[in-house]
Amino acid sequence: MRTKGDLSLPELIADEFGTKIFDLSGRFCSEGWYYQGESDIACMDCDRAYEIFRKPYETTKGEYEYWGIVCLNCKSCVGLDVMSAETREFFRDWDLANRKIEVVIAKVPITHQDDPIRKREVIQITSGTQKYDATGEQMSILEAALETVDLSIEALAGTGKTSTLKMLAESKKILKGTYIAFNKSIVDEAKSTFPGNVHCATAHSLAFGAVGRDYKERLSNAQRMSFKQVAEWLEAPQFRFKSKISDHVLDPAQIAQFAQATVRNFCKSVDEEITENHLAMPILVSFDKTSTAKFGKVVVPLARKIWEDIQLTEGFMRFNHDHYLKMWQLSKPRINADFILFDEAQDADPVMLDVINRQTSAQIVYCGDEYQAIYEWRGAKNALTMVDVDDHLWLTQSFRFGDPIAEKANEFLELLGAPMRVKGYKPQKSFVRSILNADAILCRTNAGVISALMNEQAHGRKVSIIGRTQELIDFAEACDRLQQGIRSGHPELAPFPNWESVLGFIDEFPDESHEIKTMVELIQTFGTNRLVAALKQVVNEEQSDVVISTAHRAKGREWAKVKLNGDFLHVDDMDTEDLRLAYVAVTRAEVELDMTSWDSIQPRARY
Repeated sequence: MRTKGDLSLPELIADEFGTKIFDLSGRFCSEGWYYQGESDIACMDCDRAYEIFRKPYETTKGEYEYWGIVCLNCKSCVGLDVMSAETREFFRDWDLANRKIEVVIAKVPITHQDDPIRKREVIQITSGTQKYDATGEQMSILEAALETVDLSIEALAGTGKTSTLKMLAESKKILKGTYIAFNKSIVDEAKSTFPGNVHCATAHSLAFGAVGRDYKERLSNAQRMSFKQVAEWLEAPQFRFKSKISDHVLDPAQIAQFAQATVRNFCKSVDEEITENHLAMPILVSFDKTSTAKFGKVVVPLARKIWEDIQLTEGFMRFNHDHYLKMWQLSKPRINADFILFDEAQDADPVMLDVINRQTSAQIVYCGDEYQAIYEWRGAKNALTMVDVDDHLWLTQSFRFGDPIAEKANEFLELLGAPMRVKGYKPQKSFVRSILNADAILCRTNAGVISALMNEQAHGRKVSIIGRTQELIDFAEACDRLQQGIRSGHPELAPFPNWESVLGFIDEFPDESHEIKTMVELIQTFGTNRLVAALKQVVNEEQSDVVISTAHRAKGREWAKVKLNGDFLHVDDMDTEDLRLAYVAVTRAEVELDMTSWDSIQPRARY
């Protein structure tokens, strides 16, 4: 038995209306047409409303649909491509209004195992020729998005954020969309699933297309230069100052390092010029106001000189991707899209957020989980709490884990003051219990990663680490140089003339030194040689028995069996960012979550 989609256009018109239209050729005589409906646009010759027929087709660029615009009175049929630009817009406006999402509630339990709303009411979304099963929350989002208003979507952990955005994109197939995320792997996944009307891109790829291509040669020929080379080019001076610890001297190479760091700070801001507000300071040493002002007068002019060089297509300084992103933002660009899907908005790069917020001619949908906003320390902005939108909607039904893990996540959401709770996925069996061999061990700090690494290697397990192990090796080797009496250029250790001054600082100022204290203690315990050797035995994830990561770097990932390391703070000692980090950590688990190393959520007894 033939379906409507098996018919040519003349056959379909005859079937629907009992009318024959002759002298059609080409695309209209091929099979695959369906009837969309009667338009509210009148034929120019007889004033009868046009009937609209469509046929899906694919190219290497995506999925599209032909138009068959039929007047039954005149027995004429034309494609949209022969219409004037103004008339084409009339038809597209009608099409958008006509594609109102139809809701069909079937009061029948779902029986197939993979359906995310098994044994619940089903809401079916029909958009063109595509059909999806959607939860009530997803339906609310799709209906709101049809009104072309700006939205923010609060998607708790594992709640089908990407699937929802895909449905939204499918409901707008006649419009041009842009999906933006900062992480390339997320964008690559989106490219394989989103419809052809949506351009999926990182912020950097958009910027490269507009600005970065002019600096392609600088990017490809970029050579790493020593801080000494940069200092000589800058003609950087020494800088002497006093702190609570002792007298300090920053040599020209270190000054060059802080000038470059000041440029990095500027490139992550929305500001138009470099000022003292972008000044990079030694991390572990407190400057008084006088020293800070003097330091700024030395470093800021050098940073401006570096930025002037960076903007040249041929220059001295090493050029990187953040440079052309910043230049693109400063140009106040317009993104060519009818709607923009801005993913991971809770950790928005301020530069990209500024670009997005300027797109006043496009509908903007901000999507993320504000309780996973864990990068404020590096300048990220939680766009979900900052943007002015017409509607704020939620996704709370998780499809990643069952109720036991959801309950742990909700304990942290409650402490964070969240108005909603994540719901466990009933078909998913989950457990919170001790795990013998975890797939992943998540830690709060780099020191925790090192400690877990040493422990797992001692038990004969092959370990991979998410992130740059070289950063940890660099820190350990910098400590080794200080132990030998050689000053280090490492940004966290640069102010210290020797190892004794590092230990003295940790002892005298425990609160200010907590970032390096545990790493230093590990070096004291194991020695730099053993530590570096352990790091150099790390393998690729495909070859490993277990993955070890900080919770920060694990964000966006998931594993069946997850163990939390014991370096997380007790809940009574957690600030807001620590609570968010704990929420991220527990929601990486799908089946088993091990919190036995961490007393975590239980408040200490009060006496």
